Amino acid sequence: MGIDEKQAEQIVAQEIDLNTPSIMAFEAACLLCAIERGTDPQKIYGTPIFKRINQYARKNGPHGKWPGFHGARDFLEDFIQTHRPGWDWREDARQGEIEDRNYQRENERVAKEIAEDERWGMARATKYYTPDAPDPVQLSGLAWETRHKKPSPEEFKRIGWSAWKHWTVIRESWPTLRELKLATAIPERELKKIVRDLRPKKGEIIKESLRHKFSSRGAVPLRYGPRLVVGVLDEFLNRLPEFRIDDQERKQQLRKTALLVKRAFVARLNASRRST
Repeated sequence: MGIDEKQAEQIVAQEIDLNTPSIMAFEAACLLCAIERGTDPQKIYGTPIFKRINQYARKNGPHGKWPGFHGARDFLEDFIQTHRPGWDWREDARQGEIEDRNYQRENERVAKEIAEDERWGMARATKYYTPDAPDPVQLSGLAWETRHKKPSPEEFKRIGWSAWKHWTVIRESWPTLRELKLATAIPERELKKIVRDLRPKKGEIIKESLRHKFSSRGAVPLRYGPRLVVGVLDEFLNRLPEFRIDDQERKQQLRKTALLVKRAFVARLNASRRST
């Protein structure tokens, strides 16, 4: 610690009085919590906090003797009742534990979301990473896409954001392997094996001169026809119970979305067969 930091601590210690009844009672409650959680009461006597509380009690009370194995606990309880009478410190401690658990769960949730976002970004950029869980939006995007129409400056000034027009249309291009991976959370190497087992026919795997929507360079990706996509979706539905998704409602949403997308590709497949 630098000299400036030590001087700052000394100034803070001089400005803040740590020997107020409320602070001392709070520290006594902390020691009581430690005793009730299994700390040996005899070890409490040697802590700096207990010594400071004991010194404060000699001047401001309570006065007396608290012998026996539980003497430290009895003294601390009397100290709290003397300096903060009526305070239910156990209830405050319970509420504090609940808040700490909620805070910890929220931190874990945020950390998990950040990790999932980072992994999804890597999965989008390279074939070597796979998302941790399927994405219903990406699943829906295999069959449909949303188009937007930008309003004119006059329309936007008159109506505002509602002037933006968007509608959902059937997607014209076939999905790529990367899009199938992001939607189903199945690794690309396993998707290739699934496709091989389906024995692709001529014209079911094509290379359009259309780059991936999130790629501006590199090789033009292969695109997979309706029958192959249906086969991938069947495998995805079989694997869906194995994914580590605690939210059952989300699992149901994924199943419903996958079935809708599969139905759309089956209809497209049937239409192509009728046209031939």
